[in-house]
Amino acid sequence: MNELQEFIFKIIINIFKIDQIEQFYNTSEIRYGILNYVAKYSLARDKYYVTNECLEHLNNLKLINEKGLRRGSKSKKNQFTYEHPIPSNIIADELFKNKDDTEKMKNILMWSDVVTILTSKEDEVLSKSYRTKMPLEWNFFQNDKFERYKASGIQSPPYLEINVFGPVKR
Repeated sequence: MNELQEFIFKIIINIFKIDQIEQFYNTSEIRYGILNYVAKYSLARDKYYVTNECLEHLNNLKLINEKGLRRGSKSKKNQFTYEHPIPSNIIADELFKNKDDTEKMKNILMWSDVVTILTSKEDEVLSKSYRTKMPLEWNFFQNDKFERYKASGIQSPPYLEINVFGPVKR
């Protein structure tokens, strides 16, 4: 967990300590903010995984330099995205279930702390079946974080990590 992730973690645990969070957790106004912080926690990592197909795509576009990939390069024009192998809504729900156990919340975030760089085409394939859900019978700490990728036929797991830099981009 880097320094920015530590700070985002503090924000997340404090959101879940707010009185009446149970009442407002599923309202769109509150849930949206929680999902953003959960996603930004992993997006704040210093390295992201990349599929072979996407690495070739990024190299063809000459987007990787000695520092790595600039987070701000992600765009429809460049045809790639950052993707959480475990969707942020799944992570947030697990955090909510464990909101009274800070250590368990930390373990959930650290275990699910993965971001993958996918081509737009790979993301489209994944989104057809598993945009915001995991395969049935999938469970935290027991199953593969990349289970959606396997089920969708996307390289699983992506083995290579590359450095990323610049402001976090969602």
